[in-house]
Amino acid sequence: MQDRAVANTGQALKLRPFDPVDWLDQLLQRDTLWHFAIALLLALQASLILTHAHWLDEWQAIQIAADSPDFAALLENLRYEGHPPLWYLLLQLWDVFLPFHWVLKGILLPIAAITQVLVLFRSPFTRGERLLIASGALMLFEYLTISRSLSLGVMMLVIMMASWRQHCTPWIAIALLPMCDFLFGVLSVLAVLARWRERNIWWPGALFWLLLGLLAAYSVRPAPDIVTALQMSVSDRLVVLVQYLGTALIPFQAQGFQPLWQASLPFGLGITACPIFLWFAYHQTKDDTPSLIAFVGFVSVIVAFSLLTYPLAFRHVSLAAFLLIALRWRLAYAAKLPGKWFRTWLLISSICGLSVAAYALVTPFDRAPEVANWIERKGLSNERWLVYPDSRGQGVAAMNDMYFERLDIGCRISFVRWNQKLVIASFEDLQAKIEQYAVQNGGGYLLTAMDLDDLPKGLVTQIAFFPAGYSGYDYYLFKVGSGISPKTRAPFCVSTMPRADKNTTRH
Repeated sequence: MQDRAVANTGQALKLRPFDPVDWLDQLLQRDTLWHFAIALLLALQASLILTHAHWLDEWQAIQIAADSPDFAALLENLRYEGHPPLWYLLLQLWDVFLPFHWVLKGILLPIAAITQVLVLFRSPFTRGERLLIASGALMLFEYLTISRSLSLGVMMLVIMMASWRQHCTPWIAIALLPMCDFLFGVLSVLAVLARWRERNIWWPGALFWLLLGLLAAYSVRPAPDIVTALQMSVSDRLVVLVQYLGTALIPFQAQGFQPLWQASLPFGLGITACPIFLWFAYHQTKDDTPSLIAFVGFVSVIVAFSLLTYPLAFRHVSLAAFLLIALRWRLAYAAKLPGKWFRTWLLISSICGLSVAAYALVTPFDRAPEVANWIERKGLSNERWLVYPDSRGQGVAAMNDMYFERLDIGCRISFVRWNQKLVIASFEDLQAKIEQYAVQNGGGYLLTAMDLDDLPKGLVTQIAFFPAGYSGYDYYLFKVGSGISPKTRAPFCVSTMPRADKNTTRH
């Protein structure tokens, strides 16, 4: 594809000192440098994926996929997740061909390659703009390094935008979007409305989209006994949401001077940046009413869902920023080219992305692999292990083929089914549960996120500690009681697990 910057004039760009992206465009007009930059970016993306230590939500997905014996059990398990089945079906497929530990990386490598190549070669931006989008913090790390259904949805969005001027191809991606996640279903509705307005409806594709949308909606019906994982007041949700929207303007998550994933802009700057981001988005879409309505409508859904249903994380809220890029992508097809402020925003995002990439390459994202290795080296994998909070042991369980016993209700898990009300609500409750276990069983081991130095001596003895990586999760390991760990095991929390009564492994 001929570059937009020189397609009409055939001449080099005139450099404007106040727009540094112009200088990047000028530099990348040399094919040798352009291809070298692409090679470096793709190598960086692959390195981030291959060195990434998955966190609990990533493991939750593959554990559900591997531990669901059939499609009916998978759908039942997903009613406690709120996610459609497409991502989990792909994980099951990859699990057939790859070792369990490599499934998440193996599925993300082609997703990242397709997404980045389409952005770099099939988007209607200048070479500099394409490179900045591809190296932005959201694209490079949030969407394409951390492996989850969000990655699949972003790939579908990019496929849709890259093929937007075709008649049929975009509809395949539009139809699959609802099967990725609820918010991608909302984006698919916006895409259908845009195609309708452009009088570019492919009816077989539209019917396919309607069918998959209904199936996705059916699959995410909440189970009657579902319990939400996060309990927050409406006022707290609003504060967090405002900070996340502000972080979409400058996507650098930190706590003070320490980079921290799932945080927002440091020192409360997200609250200040939120109205700036919304004003910026308005300025980028105000000359195209459908684009403005689409952005306002999507942000409104995010706000309503966060305040009335469940507090969305930054990885969800940040899709508002990606939608803004998609809207500018569509406008660029109509020769409505982005201005210096949009280009400056892409530059800021790229600086944040490269900074996060550098930090991620030298800092473990999560310490679960080290914990699993330590337990294995000490010969403790077959001991009776407790866990608190419930999900903290998921990465260790996945890598060591272990099952942790929930301290609060006394059943074993790999993935967490969110159908149990909170039993341990205070440090006193935690102490009482540990004391109860020690009296009944004599001994055992505990993996937790908490420092238990305040517990009575002899009740627990710390045997290892792994400080948090970029994910922010500490790991404390304790010996519980003074007796020998009992060989008996608690029942499984989810009775449909295929190994609930078998001595088989997932590997």
